Amino acid sequence: GGFAEAYGFARLADGNYVVSAYGYRGGRTGPAANNNVDAILFSLKPDGGLNRSWGTNGLVTYHFGEDGNGSGDRHRGHLVLPDGRIVGVGATQGTNNAILTVTAPDGSGGETATIDLGGTDDALWGITAVGDGYHVVATGVGDGDAKLVTIDLSPAKSALGLHLANASVAFGAEARASVDLTVAGAPAAGSVDLAIDGKKLSTVE
Repeated sequence: GGFAEAYGFARLADGNYVVSAYGYRGGRTGPAANNNVDAILFSLKPDGGLNRSWGTNGLVTYHFGEDGNGSGDRHRGHLVLPDGRIVGVGATQGTNNAILTVTAPDGSGGETATIDLGGTDDALWGITAVGDGYHVVATGVGDGDAKLVTIDLSPAKSALGLHLANASVAFGAEARASVDLTVAGAPAAGSVDLAIDGKKLSTVE
C-alpha cells in the first residue's frame, strides 16, 4: 500500500550506510493518512540488511507542517558531516519551498528548515561539502532559475568553567567548586567528569 524512491547513498563512521529517500507508508490512520509522502532516511548494513539499531527501527521520517496537509516531502540527496550529522536536502509541496534536514549520527533526532528560493516550486537536488567539511553547497531550482545555497553547519562552540569556592583549603578539608557548561554562549545541560592529575573524582550533571 505504499511506494518509495531512493536518491542518495553515503557511508557512516560505523561502517553502515544511510540512504536519503521519500515515500508513503500505507495503513496510516487519522490526519496522518493524508500526509502524502514523507522525506526519509534509512540505514543499511554492509550486507544490505536494514540497520534496525539506527533511528526508529532503521528509519527516520520528516513531515513538514501539520498532519493532513497533503504535503509531498521529498529528500533528493544528503551528505555526512565530519561530526557524523546527516544533512538532507529536497523539497516540500506543503510550502512549495526547498527543505533542509539535519539528523543526529544515530538517527535519534533532527532539525528541519524550509528555504524560499523565490518560486512556487522550489527544490534542492544536490549537495556537497567544501572547506572544513562543515560548509555545504546545495544546488537546485527556484522561480525558474538554477539556484545555489551555501550553509555553515559548523558545530556550536562550547565552553567549560570551573569555579573554586576558596583559593585554598586546609589539608583534609572539603574543597567545593561549581561547574558551568555553555554552548554557543548559552547555558546547556550535560555532564562533566572531574579529575585531578588524571584520576577521576566524580561526574557532575
